[in-house]
Amino acid sequence: NVGIGTTTPAAKLDVGGDIAVSGTVDGVDIAGHAAASTAHHTPPTTLPPSGAAGGSLSGTYPNPAIAAGAVGTSEIADGTVSAADIATDAVGSAEIATGAVAVAPTPGTIDAGASMFVRATVTADRRYIMMLIAPGVTRLLALQTFSFSGGTGAGQAFIQLPTLSAQRIQTMVSVPDGGTLLVGGQKLATEVEVEAGVPILSKIPILKRLYSSRSMIKDEQVLLILIKPKILIHSEQEEIAFPSFTRR
Repeated sequence: NVGIGTTTPAAKLDVGGDIAVSGTVDGVDIAGHAAASTAHHTPPTTLPPSGAAGGSLSGTYPNPAIAAGAVGTSEIADGTVSAADIATDAVGSAEIATGAVAVAPTPGTIDAGASMFVRATVTADRRYIMMLIAPGVTRLLALQTFSFSGGTGAGQAFIQLPTLSAQRIQTMVSVPDGGTLLVGGQKLATEVEVEAGVPILSKIPILKRLYSSRSMIKDEQVLLILIKPKILIHSEQEEIAFPSFTRR
């Protein structure tokens, strides 16, 4: 215990190890009585940061967060960041600068109209054909236009997303070789508003109410599909097509 300034200090300093002291303490010269020691505590070369974070970081150390809008295309090299490098929910929309991520839509085609999928299997006796049939009808109802930004330095672009109405049925049937199958049951019903009137007079305001009329026309369409399967064996077809070759 080392007391400084008073005979009986209220606060004491507990020291382990040797202390090298020169000079006097409380008027007592202890330069000759102090034990010399070369053992010193080596301070750490690096200290953990503390205080408020700055630059691209926000919050305080030791747990700062990425500042809003700090991550852009210039901070990320191509191909350096993958899903394994980003923790779950670590980066949200607030941390990504506007226009930093480019959007590359994938264009595609619209399959509208009637379609049919058929998978046929011939029985062992070669008399019947088992068919999995999946006919369908797809109609294009509307096209919605959306605008988006392609990224930093790119202008505004537009894409169209279709609204489709699709009907699909699936059935398994067994048809004899050369038989005919009729597939029905798909009905398409639409209502169209038609305006008719007297030429010229139906275009004049106020008077057009007297010389024009509007009506709803209901349009119904029924899809019927005829399927006639035929088992083709290559050897038999060659004999029919080239009888002279098989005789030789």
